[in-house]
Amino acid sequence: MPTKNELIAKTHKETRERRRQMTPKIIKVKIQENRLSKMDVEHLEGIFREAKWLRNLAISELHGPRNEFNYSALKEVAVLNKDGEYEQRNLKYLTSQMKQKVVDEIGDNLSSLSSLKKNGSKVGALKYKSRVWSVGLKQYGKTYEVKAHNKIRIQGFGSRALKVSGLEQLRIYDNYEFADAKLIKKASGYYVHI
Repeated sequence: MPTKNELIAKTHKETRERRRQMTPKIIKVKIQENRLSKMDVEHLEGIFREAKWLRNLAISELHGPRNEFNYSALKEVAVLNKDGEYEQRNLKYLTSQMKQKVVDEIGDNLSSLSSLKKNGSKVGALKYKSRVWSVGLKQYGKTYEVKAHNKIRIQGFGSRALKVSGLEQLRIYDNYEFADAKLIKKASGYYVHI
């Protein structure tokens, strides 16, 4: 009888093989801000704010003594306030899979810097961010889901689905499979890149 981890590994391998035959496409949809409640806007802003706090904490751990952190289980972080003092802040909008994706992206950034350095480019260290403009949505069906022709559910919003425009782009494809996505904040609004 295979263990749970063996079953997960088998599923990952099958998915990689299936997707190797596919051509990746990115569908960009815009969240309709005029359909968002104040609570929804606060939630979206909270996701980006907490992603910044978590990213900066993880980068500070790179510069300090090596601790094995389970970032996805963190409920609060120490944040440097405007007075130069640390204060504890709760992570109430960022879900565990979003936290994992924020930390995974730091690993991807380090790999890219390492590759550039090996190729002779001059590189620096990862820097702290004053803003985070994108948060990864790691798994379709868990962190995000297309609910209708114009609605997307994002983890942490409960059963509420956010109204979006642009999902009609899916109609031009006969056979598609959703992978990960990114929640993006721009000056023109909030987007989901699927």
